[in-house]
Amino acid sequence: MEERLGIAGSGEIACGLAAVAAPHGEVVLWARSEVSGARARKRLRGAGGHDMAPDVRVTTHLDALADASFVVEAVIEDHEVKAGLYRELHDRLAADAVLATTRPRVFWGRGADDPVIPQRALLQTEHFLAGHSTPDVRTYPHLAHGISEREVGHLEVFLERVLASY
Repeated sequence: MEERLGIAGSGEIACGLAAVAAPHGEVVLWARSEVSGARARKRLRGAGGHDMAPDVRVTTHLDALADASFVVEAVIEDHEVKAGLYRELHDRLAADAVLATTRPRVFWGRGADDPVIPQRALLQTEHFLAGHSTPDVRTYPHLAHGISEREVGHLEVFLERVLASY
């Protein structure tokens, strides 16, 4: 059976996934609007104007993902948008299709002794990041509301790791 990749989304991450996957098989990228679709086509052409992924089919018709064996959800990090998309995809995808979601990597460094940000806000942020990203959470003892050299070092390593994966 030939695998088909569907990508629900048309932003930077979705276009990057499409460009990487295109040489390996059929790729269909769904955009929510014609404007988003045009932006995705422009991204796929690249900065030099050459088409980085000429075989990627960009569409605004969600039914185009119905034949995909693997679908990656890469839409905006908005609960209502994602929930609506999942409902729509549920009725369209084959029972054996795999649905995956993207989880951006996030660095969150903070001082353990921060008197400015309430504990409730810290817990909400931690909960949100755990559910919507791949967080690298660092808490620095004896640091108030500020930044330390140690934190800058951790951030530098994090960025090098993320950028090396592109």
